[in-house]
Amino acid sequence: MAAVLVFDFDGTVLDTEWPAYRAAAELWAEFKTAMRGTDISRWLYNQGSATADRPGDLGYFIGYRIAEAFYARTVNKREALRAIIDVSNSDLFLSQSGYAP
Repeated sequence: MAAVLVFDFDGTVLDTEWPAYRAAAELWAEFKTAMRGTDISRWLYNQGSATADRPGDLGYFIGYRIAEAFYARTVNKREALRAIIDVSNSDLFLSQSGYAP
């Protein structure tokens, strides 16, 4: 009988990648329900209420991930940077980013 050892994405035997993907997807799902609202208290300027389970300023993290996805999908990197800096239509920008963890 042959034994097989399967490594995770990062070369470890333990499943360390899936929990990170699941956490990102859960955070994104929560953010999508709040992103058009007016209460930003769970997403920005909340370092004082940060916990080990929920760091502060997660809105910046989500914004970074959206901009990162947009940049990666755009062939002309100079134009990508210009578009990131000059976002005027956030719904269009989000759509064009293709971000969806």
